Amino acid sequence: MSVADKVSSVVQRWTQDHAGLWRVMPADAQRDEFRACLRELHTRAGRPSVDAIKAVTDTAGFTVGRSTIAAALSVNGSGGLKWPTVEAVLVGLRSLARAKLDPWETEASEWRPRFDAAFGTERSRSGRPKTDDVAFVLGPLPMEAAHYQPRRELAGRIHESKATTCVLSGLGGVGKTQLTARYARDRAAKGDLVVWVDASSVEAIESRLADAGAEYADADPARPAQAADRFLAWLAGTPQPWLIVLDALPDVGVLGRRRPPADVATGRTLITTRRRDTALLGGNGAFVDIREFPPGHAEDYLRDALRAHLADDVTGVAADLGFLPLALGQAAAFMNDLKVPCSGYRQRFADRRKRLPELLPGTSALPDGYQQTVAVTWSLSIEAADREPPVGLARPLLRLSAVLDPGGIPDQVFYSDAARNWLGYERTHDHGDLPAGLDPDTVHDGLQRLHLFNLASYEAGLVRVHNLVQRAVQDQCPVAELGEVAWAAADALLAAWLAAGGSPERVERLRANTRVLAGGHIDDLWLVHGPHPVLIGYGMNLGQAGQVRAAISHFERLTEIAEQRLGREHDSTRGLRGQLGAWQTHAGDMSSIDLLLQVVAEKTRDHGRDHPNTLYTRHNLAMAYLQAGAYEQALSEMEQVLVARRRIRMYGPDHPLTLTTWHNYALIQGESGDATGAASEFATIVAETVRVLGSKHHDTLSAQHEHARWLNMSGDHTTAKAVYESVVTARLDLLGPANPDTLLSQEGLAFALKGLGDEEAAKVILDEVRAHQARVLDADNPDLLMSLIYEAIERLDAGDPDALDDLVLRFENLVRAVGGGHRHVLTTAQDVAFYREQAGERDLNPMIVLIEGLLKVLPADDPLREYYGRILDDRQDGTPPEGRAVRKAYGE
Repeated sequence: MSVADKVSSVVQRWTQDHAGLWRVMPADAQRDEFRACLRELHTRAGRPSVDAIKAVTDTAGFTVGRSTIAAALSVNGSGGLKWPTVEAVLVGLRSLARAKLDPWETEASEWRPRFDAAFGTERSRSGRPKTDDVAFVLGPLPMEAAHYQPRRELAGRIHESKATTCVLSGLGGVGKTQLTARYARDRAAKGDLVVWVDASSVEAIESRLADAGAEYADADPARPAQAADRFLAWLAGTPQPWLIVLDALPDVGVLGRRRPPADVATGRTLITTRRRDTALLGGNGAFVDIREFPPGHAEDYLRDALRAHLADDVTGVAADLGFLPLALGQAAAFMNDLKVPCSGYRQRFADRRKRLPELLPGTSALPDGYQQTVAVTWSLSIEAADREPPVGLARPLLRLSAVLDPGGIPDQVFYSDAARNWLGYERTHDHGDLPAGLDPDTVHDGLQRLHLFNLASYEAGLVRVHNLVQRAVQDQCPVAELGEVAWAAADALLAAWLAAGGSPERVERLRANTRVLAGGHIDDLWLVHGPHPVLIGYGMNLGQAGQVRAAISHFERLTEIAEQRLGREHDSTRGLRGQLGAWQTHAGDMSSIDLLLQVVAEKTRDHGRDHPNTLYTRHNLAMAYLQAGAYEQALSEMEQVLVARRRIRMYGPDHPLTLTTWHNYALIQGESGDATGAASEFATIVAETVRVLGSKHHDTLSAQHEHARWLNMSGDHTTAKAVYESVVTARLDLLGPANPDTLLSQEGLAFALKGLGDEEAAKVILDEVRAHQARVLDADNPDLLMSLIYEAIERLDAGDPDALDDLVLRFENLVRAVGGGHRHVLTTAQDVAFYREQAGERDLNPMIVLIEGLLKVLPADDPLREYYGRILDDRQDGTPPEGRAVRKAYGE
């Protein structure tokens, strides 16, 4: 007889005579039969070695010796057998089985009653064990998942909680049931009564409690309602320690009045559920939020679960699946069955055309006894949430969330008029009898409903939806409708951007959400006249936040799409090319001047020299000239733009763009050497900007910053310090400590303090500024590189000779980042020449320093290498380079 037949016969006899298992067999025969079943199971599992079983049981936390395991499986084994040994063997065989075993064949709850009967456990009339070291479990405990990862921090919270009712709440698939089953096994091993209840329905709860009433409280099993009530009453008075588990409770209404007593010192109730309703807690309860694996746990699980040659990128797969335990288990089974390595699985997962069912095993091949994939698990929750008030809103809210950032969506996105209009339309599309309009309170209730169902987390003004839930929601949405969802999300984001004010946290969150939307749906966000405005605003905000390289990459992508969709000559395409050139200039790419000149020529040809679109690009061209150190061209171009904007009716002298142009005209004036004139000009600009825009406007603070800067440069350190302090205070409040503008003002304040002789205070500020810059700015950002160069110069001035090597290295990094024609490079070349001469080098000229820096970064096949090398050879021969060569070396 096979072990399956034997176990089946055992189960049949156990069912027929629940209280007196195997009474028809003598005690010795019961023991022999039990050992024979254990050996048969060992054979069906492929006869793994004792050493292999022990390795698995050690990892699982058992302390069973090798000889004990060998004796349990030996054909000559006789006499006593302890339950921990049996449980350890079952866990080892389940993990090592070479052929598929039915889930119940290794389930401890199936074997434990037979063990108790076979090895002589006597029971009192109530059915409780007479000896303290024997445990009993009523109801089948879920099979422990293969490669189970102990979650000690969560288990500790459950063990240490003083609440008699503990509600384990979390998204479907986070491992609530597995964690609870491990806790139940620990309690059973201590001799406590454990009753495991399938809480999916009123009938299931009553049936299990009625079984317990018949077993422990002498209740009549033919009257299940009374038997269940009698068992609950028995729990309130028994000294026997007990644990009742209500697994997979769909809502508190299913539990009804069948709640275990909450005021019994020896008893405890654990509830696993996807809900967060306060009513679940009862009289003395506490929530334990169960979330995804920590990254390390997720990676360890995949390493254990996957065949070694498939585990080439467990870190990437764990992150893609959001560290969700159930998804990790099902994905591992998929990869093992189809022999797909992690790298190949990630490629499939990144293909948005593939739906989740195509990335998971079929229902018949799901591991660990599960009957549903993660996608089906969530779809049932979504349907349930959609049926509860506000009816029909859960699904539209999740659709809108599905195209945004899983790390957190500011709730103001959902409360915007744009979002409420779209949500109302979607809701009435499926529920025509509901009103189309949505007020903020209804949206709030809808978000809270998602929170209560653990389909989302809504806390501290942020809505978080797991990335796999997002994927499942997108799978259920037709492709054409998904494009409409993306456009609605873009409208809502744009409204939130406009309402965000200067809050740095909100702006960063909106930036992250726009990045996710653009990354997955940028092709959906276009009309015949160009991209959605949120895409342009996002790119500009990236650059303003110091992420200049990201801004360039974004506008390169937009320009490429615009050329394909609209053509190179379309106004939107030209505008995007102009934005691209402006940010390339900011990054020090002087080739952007040619791009901007071309765009200006095209716009002038089609619209005229003073058309608003032309003026915008001419303004950017003037700033590019400034970055290149071409001050004369920059001042001339900016002055012409300023005159035009003051004259044109749609602008006029008080228009914000006119004030910005005036601001940059004064900036160029200062950079070209007239610090006193720039300070005076900015004093007037500040007064006008305050009048037009107010004292806290971004443009006002920018003008005040430049006023302080040129006061400092002209020698008025006292006034500069006072202005800087005002600007720093305002920018810290509006933008936060890590914003590039805040950092620039703090750096300026430090230089004012240095001018007043307060070196110590200046150093404290500069150290903090540079630490922030290193975190928030691109590694090749000119502002960051110049800050590091200033730091080396400060050390040189303080007498640190080692700082010269750092200065030279940082100068070379600057040349590598922005090229030889950037004004910062030209200025720094003079500094390097000066300090190298101070160190003993003679007749060193800045142009030579620049050439040396260029030769360090130019490719080996660049024709300029030969040209620059000849200049250096001339210098060594004592022949001064001719002026023309000098100008070319400087990029003029």
